[in-house]
Amino acid sequence: MAPDLDEDAKRLAELGDKQELERTWSGFSNFAISFSIISILSGCFTTFGQAWQNGGPVAITWGWPVIADQNGLVLVKLRLFWTSLWTFGIYPTTNQAIRQDLQSNPGEQSLFAMSLDNGSVPFISNIGNGGWGDQDYLPMGPQPVVKLFPDGKEVVYTVGRGGGSDGITPDARWDSLFVEMMLNSNTVPGYAAGEVRFIYYNHKVLSDEQPFVSMAGDYLLGGHWMAGMALKITDRSDWRGAWDFASRIAAIDVPHFVESEAAISTCLFSSSHYCNQYLMEDIDTRTYPPGFYIYYGAGKVYESYWSSYSTWVESNGLILFRSNSGAIVALEHGSPQGNAPVSNSPDLTSADMGTVLNGVIDNPGAEDRVATGPQIIAYTEARDHVGEVKTVQGVVRFIFNNGKAFCLGFQNPHQGAFAALIPVTDLDQFPDKPENLYHLGDEVRITGKIVWYQGEPVIYASDPTQIELVK
Repeated sequence: MAPDLDEDAKRLAELGDKQELERTWSGFSNFAISFSIISILSGCFTTFGQAWQNGGPVAITWGWPVIADQNGLVLVKLRLFWTSLWTFGIYPTTNQAIRQDLQSNPGEQSLFAMSLDNGSVPFISNIGNGGWGDQDYLPMGPQPVVKLFPDGKEVVYTVGRGGGSDGITPDARWDSLFVEMMLNSNTVPGYAAGEVRFIYYNHKVLSDEQPFVSMAGDYLLGGHWMAGMALKITDRSDWRGAWDFASRIAAIDVPHFVESEAAISTCLFSSSHYCNQYLMEDIDTRTYPPGFYIYYGAGKVYESYWSSYSTWVESNGLILFRSNSGAIVALEHGSPQGNAPVSNSPDLTSADMGTVLNGVIDNPGAEDRVATGPQIIAYTEARDHVGEVKTVQGVVRFIFNNGKAFCLGFQNPHQGAFAALIPVTDLDQFPDKPENLYHLGDEVRITGKIVWYQGEPVIYASDPTQIELVK
């Protein structure tokens, strides 16, 4: 005989529980249960081809959603094409203008905040598209970071666009900056959900080189392909957030990172690897606030050991920085200068400085090697002959001029495959514009030393005799 249900109810009441049956699920419960029973592997494998073709390996690796549970939202970043960088020119500096542009051009919206209850999009996120890429290829941009404050308020920190971080914006590539985005209309008076507040950081943040964003307390950290950016937010009062420098959320620079400090900079080598002047990346010569370098006078280390980007991680109060070349550095509390001795570079003598300035030691993973095998090789074999002078043959599948170099790619997209790069400084050596000399479908032979560029084998062609059309 089945037990008396009333007796069951009494027993549950004794245990402090109430007998009830609900036939409804909340949106979050539905999401949690579905997520726990779906086979992640089967979902990955059945859609892998589509993701690879439309998003690429970067989107697969970093394109995970971010949850803002206090507001019941999931944040999803989309990968848009390189050309979207230029749609609006230099992005405007007011929330009203940014929203108007994105509302009238919904295809330019790159960050979506969706309800966990029903999947709706309750507001437009005022985040212009950006990412990190080169030569007509723009992988997915940085994922947002959700921060929960002790008072229960929740905001997003990410990289947005609008007039540029330092206000000097020759074109749309220079208009990015760090921002704080609202997730509702009650967090900061005068700011609606999706609107942004600009953060003070008076250094370049490029729209096609946007850093990955991490957060550790009040420290906002950016991982760039050759540097680690770091700032501490000191005042985010409600009145702050407008674009003009005096009104931005206040922040101060804290120690940055570069891969290799230039031996021609104001800092001599120190065993602490700390520079109390401005940091200068080797060969590239961009400058950053004082901080640490991993190498000194070692050239473009990242070109040879490219892992796409650097990143910061905070774990139990320990801050770790991983450089693009794969070096891992742990930061601890104390004086970065300490009693570390200062000297000339341990790697380069003063006689070597001229070769550094001339760019000879700019590709440390492509030292000269004696050529092996046939002189003419297929483009798919170029990676195995870095450091050798070879003639690489293939069919042109990709042509693009990014303003720094003219690219002849043997694969489209060219990422991961051999390419020939003609620096814009050498274009006057050619009888005509490269786009008039070389065309898609042409079979060509490129002769020169194979070196690394962002982890890919390339030959720099500074003279037209290096490029032969195969009849």
